[in-house]
Amino acid sequence: MLKQIIYLFLFFNSLFFVFGDDHYADIQIYVDEIGKTTISGITQYEGLIVTNSDLYTSKAGSVWTFELNTNEVFSDFIFELNLPKGAQTNYIKTTPTFRITHGDNNNIKIIGTGENRELNILVQYTFEDESLDFSFFGYFFSYLILGLVILFIILFVVYKKIKKSKIVTEMVDEVKYIEELVVGVDYSKLNLNDRQLQIIEILKKYGEISQKDLMQELNIPKASVSRNLQSMLSKNIILIKKNGITNIVSLLKYMKNDN
Repeated sequence: MLKQIIYLFLFFNSLFFVFGDDHYADIQIYVDEIGKTTISGITQYEGLIVTNSDLYTSKAGSVWTFELNTNEVFSDFIFELNLPKGAQTNYIKTTPTFRITHGDNNNIKIIGTGENRELNILVQYTFEDESLDFSFFGYFFSYLILGLVILFIILFVVYKKIKKSKIVTEMVDEVKYIEELVVGVDYSKLNLNDRQLQIIEILKKYGEISQKDLMQELNIPKASVSRNLQSMLSKNIILIKKNGITNIVSLLKYMKNDN
């Protein structure tokens, strides 16, 4: 009988040594709006109970991540993870036996249990207001850029129309100018010689002509052309413009004198 008691004692003692280091946890986890984590409850896992810790959360853009990895097998555990108010979960990876509910502040609460497994929790979440703000500003800048592009296109089209209208107006004015030269002036009544009247006819025909080409049209020496042109220039009948080393000759607008 004594021998059986000794064996029984040794058996329970061996169980104590085998299971004495088993981990267990019954914890509540609270994460605030700025990522501070407080873990309270019952556990003998060293370092798991914390207050206002920065070790468990991180942020990338508008996405927050809560991650708790013990890397130790727990004989059993239960946890309640309370996310900040307004948080929306994007991704959850933990024990298969978990559920999502609402906390006292209408926040998201994740409750999980497990046996003979590691206590690991990974949750990614965003805040609804930040998502709305991002969407608002994203849409705002998209519409702003689109509006600027449309405005640029409209201004470009208006500019082209104005430029085209100006060109047409200049062409009409030029035609009117030539018509006034041809129709509105009787050059035979002016004090001009035959050579000068011949020059006028050539200018009516071409609109404008270089002094060299005019000399070839008249078939007279350069000095004679220059003398006649200077005489007509002094009477405000022609206009001579410099184009490099070449003189360009054209008629001036000369209103008819009915007297």
